[in-house]
Amino acid sequence: MRVVLDASVLISAFKENEPEHSTSADFLEAAVAHSVTLCSPALLFPEIAGAFARPARNPDYAARAIREMRALLEIEIYPLDADLALNAEAIAQNFLLRGADAFYVALARRLGAALITLDREMLERAMPAAEALTPAAWLAGIKEKE
Repeated sequence: MRVVLDASVLISAFKENEPEHSTSADFLEAAVAHSVTLCSPALLFPEIAGAFARPARNPDYAARAIREMRALLEIEIYPLDADLALNAEAIAQNFLLRGADAFYVALARRLGAALITLDREMLERAMPAAEALTPAAWLAGIKEKE
């Protein structure tokens, strides 16, 4: 099974003060335990770098967080190629999403995978382009199957 992982989930899992920290960390643990392939567009780590470095005004903090993520998780990174960009453009226009968010939805659509996100706009607007779930909803679905 594959899922497309939005930056919001990784940020939440690695920042203890985030509201969905525990659920996001539980999701990552369960995904690894169930051999789920985590996939993201190439803008994943630049987004995470900004989310960690900007508020703290500390590039080293961001670098440490990203090193830890890469050491703990295997994430398939997909390039932002012309085809993905054209699909993201159409998704941004038709579903009223931010450009970066549209890349995650476009990748989920390309792979036929669920998008795992905490972003409310993506959760509300991604359908019918791609299935979008919170980490909690994904976890609930896995427990039902067990």
